Amino acid sequence: VSSTSDPTGAWSKWAIDADRDNDAQPFDNWADFPGVGLDGNNLYVSANMFSNSDFFQYSKVWVLPKPQLLSGSASITWTEFRNPPGSDFNMQPAHTFGTAAAEYFLFEGSTNCLAVAWIDNTSGTPVWHSPLQVPVTPYTSIILSGAPQFGNDNTIDTSDTRLLNVVYRAGSLWTVHTVQSPATVKTEVSWYQIDPGTATVLSQGRISDPTRWYYYPSIGVNQDNVAAIGFSGSSPTEYA
Repeated sequence: VSSTSDPTGAWSKWAIDADRDNDAQPFDNWADFPGVGLDGNNLYVSANMFSNSDFFQYSKVWVLPKPQLLSGSASITWTEFRNPPGSDFNMQPAHTFGTAAAEYFLFEGSTNCLAVAWIDNTSGTPVWHSPLQVPVTPYTSIILSGAPQFGNDNTIDTSDTRLLNVVYRAGSLWTVHTVQSPATVKTEVSWYQIDPGTATVLSQGRISDPTRWYYYPSIGVNQDNVAAIGFSGSSPTEYA
């Protein structure tokens, strides 16, 4: 955390020993693919916990009150949720702008659904709530095909259909991920606007191209509810 608004100035840094559940019991698991979210009260960190044999074990969430981080406190405290009810692989906490009833987490749920879980009482002792399922445009949750690139026979790893970031603004959650085109082997970008209170999709869409593979998207939303989506792309005749 930067000490001032000058990013070239001093920073405070901390580390959490992820395999020590509640900072006590070691389980010899390690944290992979961390996610980060913020609201007015806390910093939220999520991670996929893997065994030393590279098998997914459970997800974990840490809730760190912001005042201690902004003050640069040498010793910090947090609330930890180990394998909370309904949790799953790759839960993304939201970057929350303005006030919200809770801190929301989005991740892949049941078939053709996204899951929205939440933590409330964020100014006191945080409480985790099991997710609701949000039906979306059908897609297949798979490891995705590699994208071709110009000048090299090696394809670019496009990973899988995990959600890559989440924004909460003006009552909506916004998120993106890479999916397989329903008609071809190409990858494309899928985006969603979700009402977390009713667990419904307010709008959604796909970004694709006749010849180009798209992958690794991100999304941002401004105060006028205008979303911007960034992503990478390549084709047999184009560099990434």
